[in-house]
Amino acid sequence: MEITPPKKSAKVLDTVMKPSYVPIEERHASYWRKDAATTLKSKLKEKMNTGKAKNGILFIGDGMSLATVMAARTYAGQMEKALGEETSLSFEEFPVCGLAKVSHRAFSAFAERSAIRDTCNA
Repeated sequence: MEITPPKKSAKVLDTVMKPSYVPIEERHASYWRKDAATTLKSKLKEKMNTGKAKNGILFIGDGMSLATVMAARTYAGQMEKALGEETSLSFEEFPVCGLAKVSHRAFSAFAERSAIRDTCNA
């Protein structure tokens, strides 16, 4: 993978909004189409687990908005000398996952304990 050298920028926002080190092959749509096709083929080859679960794990991450998780993923990837967006966090690799968003921690505690979602929309 060839990486272009960083360019000097006059504006701070230029470096934040436009990363200066994007691998050359990632600039072409064909790279992303091939990557998507490879990912799709590997997911389609996986056999569905039709067995009955013996145990379950409820993973509650307080303060883990989608933006926070993305920032953590990017940071972890950059610490490994990569761009960051392509990195996965450990819990994102679980074989079966779900996502439930609750607007406020008080309502999430209510929903967790009662299996009912409040209609307050706070």
